[in-house]
Amino acid sequence: MKAMGSLIVVCMSAALLASYIILYVVCHGWPGSVSESYYHIEHKWMFSAVVAVSGALILVPWLNLGGPVQCCAFISVAAIMFIAASPAFKDGLTRSVHIGASVVMFVSAIAWEAVCGGVWLPLAVGIIFAIARRREAVFWLEIGLFAEVYLSLILKLL
Repeated sequence: MKAMGSLIVVCMSAALLASYIILYVVCHGWPGSVSESYYHIEHKWMFSAVVAVSGALILVPWLNLGGPVQCCAFISVAAIMFIAASPAFKDGLTRSVHIGASVVMFVSAIAWEAVCGGVWLPLAVGIIFAIARRREAVFWLEIGLFAEVYLSLILKLL
């Protein structure tokens, strides 16, 4: 039963983030990155809220999976919170915080996937799209990573 609750929470997190991204793409087209959406939406707080809530929702289920690099799950979600707190990545100090947190999130998520047995197909597809659509390369890498983490978590919780 505990695993079922964790599975539901992870799916809620994925649905929230996917809904935000899909709605943005339908209304505004392909962004250069998910974070770029912040600059084009009317209600700026929505970006931070979606990112923070989706990150917070996966924290406990991800940590409960344990593994030898459990700290990578914590570091990845902590980095997501820094991204949510510094959405204006084109401006001064928030630029450094946002970009640094993005790199930390990516590296820690990949480290967890590598040690704990990730699926890798979504990330590989994201890389292919990034190469094919260089204008949105960061966006496709992000989508590949998010899909990679969510799919790995869902499969491990089943």
